[in-house]
Amino acid sequence: MIPSRTTCSFLIGAVLLLGVSTEQVYPQSLQDSLREAREEVESLKRIREALDEANPEYTQFFKIWAVFDEGLRLRIFNVFREANYEFSTQDTIFVILRNDSTIAEIRIGRVTTGPHSIRTHLDSRLIRDIVSRNYELEDLEPDGYKRRQQRPPQPRPVAPKWAAASFSLFEVGVRFGNDWGVIGRVGDDMLGYPFWTSGQAWVLASYKALKLGARLPVHGGKEDCTPQVLRRLINGSTGVAGEIEIEWEELKVGEFQSYAGIGGSFSIGELGKRRPEYLVGVRKTEIMGPDTVSYTDSLFSITSLGHFYYALDWLFDSDAQLLAFKLGAGAQRVVRGRYYDSSLDIEILEKYKPDFFPYLSVEYRNQRVEWFALSAQYSRLLMVGAWAEYLPYFMFFDIKYSRVLRKDLRPWEKRDYFAATVGFKFSF
Repeated sequence: MIPSRTTCSFLIGAVLLLGVSTEQVYPQSLQDSLREAREEVESLKRIREALDEANPEYTQFFKIWAVFDEGLRLRIFNVFREANYEFSTQDTIFVILRNDSTIAEIRIGRVTTGPHSIRTHLDSRLIRDIVSRNYELEDLEPDGYKRRQQRPPQPRPVAPKWAAASFSLFEVGVRFGNDWGVIGRVGDDMLGYPFWTSGQAWVLASYKALKLGARLPVHGGKEDCTPQVLRRLINGSTGVAGEIEIEWEELKVGEFQSYAGIGGSFSIGELGKRRPEYLVGVRKTEIMGPDTVSYTDSLFSITSLGHFYYALDWLFDSDAQLLAFKLGAGAQRVVRGRYYDSSLDIEILEKYKPDFFPYLSVEYRNQRVEWFALSAQYSRLLMVGAWAEYLPYFMFFDIKYSRVLRKDLRPWEKRDYFAATVGFKFSF
């Protein structure tokens, strides 16, 4: 049976109505799906760009050149054109090479391809040909490329433009552009006692190479909660102190030396009055006649100290690495005292003979992309240390370990000492 005209009209109207309603329902759903897909693609592109980006903190120190060999340019163009990168064949190709001879970046016009894309799209033969540099090239940098100059080596502290400050458990210091400064220090590194294991603190005013100030006792380091490697057996003294180091060009022994000088330090003090709970010694009680006397015995303190040395620095590897040596000798005097609770005085029972010792120090400093230092020193104890800059110009770590090498320990010595700190520095 053939449908009537009315039936056909009804069917056509129903189909049109269904099409209109479908147009109103599905396009919105399709648009939402397309928008989500676009967002996902953009997210994946951002992830790829992050993986593909070479670290600018390091690329600024790498070798950079422009490729002008037409055959090699065509090979590089073809690889990245197949990877759907957009550029012009008239664009210059720049190569940034790491110090380990691997490619950090390839730049073509506005297109930057980093390690991820290079590993993905370039075969080993093409990478080898690019790295070889056996073709027409020129040492150029891309337009707008900012190369941060390598920080110059600083074999000796230099005056800041206005002021510089550093803070750590070992030392707090402020230096001004007019060569004046103030330093607060805890510990006696010259003898090998890090942090408060020496019982000593120093407050010094500095002008250029000269430092003068006071030495003061430290009260911490005797509590039961203090780790054994930080526990002190020495009582600090109160007195005056000074340091100096003078550059002396005539003392250089060869062209390899970038610095030569002489230096030294001194401090003179006494085991003065203080609260008994801050003293490190042996508590005793004796009956003297009708009275019972309490006192603290075996109070050891370094009351005088001095040393002198010859300093030389050797810069190598394009002035980015440094060996600093100090060769000299020193002497110290230790006293033994007793503190009576009743009189609040400290009686000096014994003054040991001056103790003379050699002073030998060597320090390696790396001042390339990342700054760090390793040191070893022998005087009264053997001390090794490590210093590393974690955030450039801001945050650093400092570690010190010392050990008594002699078989027999003296009453004021422990076998091992260890201390570590996080420090911060600022420039204004």
